Amino acid sequence: MVTVLQIDKFTDLFLQCEVFAYILKKIRWFLVFLIFVLFASAHSLMVLLSDTLTDNGANTFTGFYQSLKNSWSMLLNNYSSLEPWTNNYLLDIFMIVFSLSTAIVLFNILIAIISDSYKITCKKAHTIWVMELAELMAEFELCDKIMPMFRMYVRMNALTYTLSI
Repeated sequence: MVTVLQIDKFTDLFLQCEVFAYILKKIRWFLVFLIFVLFASAHSLMVLLSDTLTDNGANTFTGFYQSLKNSWSMLLNNYSSLEPWTNNYLLDIFMIVFSLSTAIVLFNILIAIISDSYKITCKKAHTIWVMELAELMAEFELCDKIMPMFRMYVRMNALTYTLSI
């Protein structure tokens, strides 16, 4: 029974791992859609701005990788890569649409999905934890009946563990 009590210390960690895994399963398609939006915006910015010259001559949208990095920074609300194009009204419209669609709409949907998933998973994870603990206790009882020396072995290991601390 000593090991069952020691395993009980990991209840919170187990519950958090279950919650995290369940939330990742729930938001998997949302993350795929968010990555699709990010790639689409990077491609559209590359097509729109790759041929235009800036005032200082430094164009950061000539390649897809750099355009993707700039789109990622725009997702994090950093629009400094678009500063050389101050008179491009199509770019201003793109910035407004991108910020409204990602920051306001998509991230609020993400918060709602995670909040709902967390509530469901907390109930589900506790049930799973109780079932795992019951299975472990059943294994201990079975081992005790099959091997009577198992109890002595567990006690000796627990004593050794206690003395080593």
